[in-house]
Amino acid sequence: MAAQCPENLPGCSNLVVTETSAVKRREPLASFIVCTRNRAGTLDACIRSIEAACRSHAGMTSELVVVDNASTDDTARRLIQIAATSTIPMTIVTERRLGLAAARNAGMERSRGRILIFIDDDCEIDNRYLKDLEQHYASGERRIIRGGRVELGSPRDLPFTIKRSPTRTIYPRYPSWRLHIGLQYDNAP
Repeated sequence: MAAQCPENLPGCSNLVVTETSAVKRREPLASFIVCTRNRAGTLDACIRSIEAACRSHAGMTSELVVVDNASTDDTARRLIQIAATSTIPMTIVTERRLGLAAARNAGMERSRGRILIFIDDDCEIDNRYLKDLEQHYASGERRIIRGGRVELGSPRDLPFTIKRSPTRTIYPRYPSWRLHIGLQYDNAP
């Protein structure tokens, strides 16, 4: 089902949304957001790992929002194939403005969950991910930013994935601190 973009949505002419899942949609607690560009080959493993985590902890309702950031390969076709067999509600968003910031913002605009989970398109998550996440929220903490261990798919990825530092960084906690995702870090317009 193709959705029309409201006129008052900034950047609407750049955004195409397709809801593809036949799974009955209900209000999710968690929204997985995967941004991708020309990575059709990595998407299946990434999405299947998210589905497996959702099956392992079905008590936490989840959805999947995949943002295709103007891919020129067969990513769009591959996403439709994956969505046809998806076991969780899946929304495909095409964001024509290049850049991770634009893609993440488009994903956040279309997500319905109270918890936003950004997963890189070449990553796979553990089956216990949602159970662990629920435990963190059960502690009463209102603002949580989490990172996880990154296991390399290939040792050649080390220089691009892991930034080594001889000192540990601890960020101070501020009561009014907010997570701001979508700052423009790249050269995209």
